[in-house]
Amino acid sequence: MTQLAYNGIRQYVRAKALTRDESKAITKRRLLEAALRITSESGGRQLTASRVAREAGVAQPTFYVHFRDLDDLLQALAELQIDELRRELQKVRRQIEVKALARGDRTDALREAFRLPLKTILERPVQFRVFIRERLHSDSPLGRYCRQIAEELRRDLVEDLRNIDRYTGRVRSEAQLRMLADGLVALTEALGLGCLEGRYADVEAAVDVIVDFASGALV
Repeated sequence: MTQLAYNGIRQYVRAKALTRDESKAITKRRLLEAALRITSESGGRQLTASRVAREAGVAQPTFYVHFRDLDDLLQALAELQIDELRRELQKVRRQIEVKALARGDRTDALREAFRLPLKTILERPVQFRVFIRERLHSDSPLGRYCRQIAEELRRDLVEDLRNIDRYTGRVRSEAQLRMLADGLVALTEALGLGCLEGRYADVEAAVDVIVDFASGALV
């Protein structure tokens, strides 16, 4: 028996060993990953069932075995892929000590507070690009979900800033806190995108810039 024939038999046996549910789960995952790649490269408005199926390497009718329509696919994409980015960013928030940020010697705490989100962005470039691109489109399930996540992250940051003000004794209005949160988020996203695109090779230098901005705003 040739090695090629042997490999073919092994692949056949492995495929036969999968249950029907396992095989369907694998195909659905391939469709979702294909949709994520297309959305990252071309935007969600370029998605079609035939293009997703072709990218996933399956027949177009297979698409409708797993999803009712494109909106159903986009909703699943948001829940399975973009939600992963949200969970990681929320995990970052839990690791940051608000009291440390409020102390006078806050540089190390600030660096860690913004290094971790940048690291998350760099570890999940596809999800991040989809997140910042699709949240501009409120007419799709994916766009609405991305906007919801952005609002949740902004709300969490405003709460952290409010707590810092309590420790430092500074008084700011809710509008000022929201503007400060928007500025920090925009700067972090812009520098994260710059690192992904190769415009900024030194991540620590990007962290320095965010810390300089934050330090001036928090004193």
